[in-house]
Amino acid sequence: MASIPPVDEDDLQALRGLLRDAGLPDDVGEHRSTLVAVARDGAEVIGGVAVEVYDGHGLLRSLVVDPRFRSSGIGTGLVAAAEAAAGSHGLSGLSMLTETAAGFFLRLGYVAVARDELPGPVQESSEFTRLCPETAAAMTKPL
Repeated sequence: MASIPPVDEDDLQALRGLLRDAGLPDDVGEHRSTLVAVARDGAEVIGGVAVEVYDGHGLLRSLVVDPRFRSSGIGTGLVAAAEAAAGSHGLSGLSMLTETAAGFFLRLGYVAVARDELPGPVQESSEFTRLCPETAAAMTKPL
């Protein structure tokens, strides 16, 4: 069974720093039920991703890779880890919003949808209600 190993508070702080540096919301891990994975170069956190769980469906968010390590496959690996963990937790699919990475996610099998086509609890998340603008692309992928 695939899983995302637990991360500690130091990992979360490093991930939040990467998110801030990338201009992304840094509230990762604050949702009551969140799976978090980080990528490391030695002991240094160089990337991460989170899946917030909403009634059997996941909201993929907070994907970030340190600029020094982009285009090396780390982002793809983090998404694969998130998908595997979401599947092992019995989630039916993942949804997300993106302003800049729609092409990346299309290559990974996500499809663009109207925001109102996503599960209701996901639409009520902070990501949908206050963190991402209405212009962000909504995407989804069944698991």
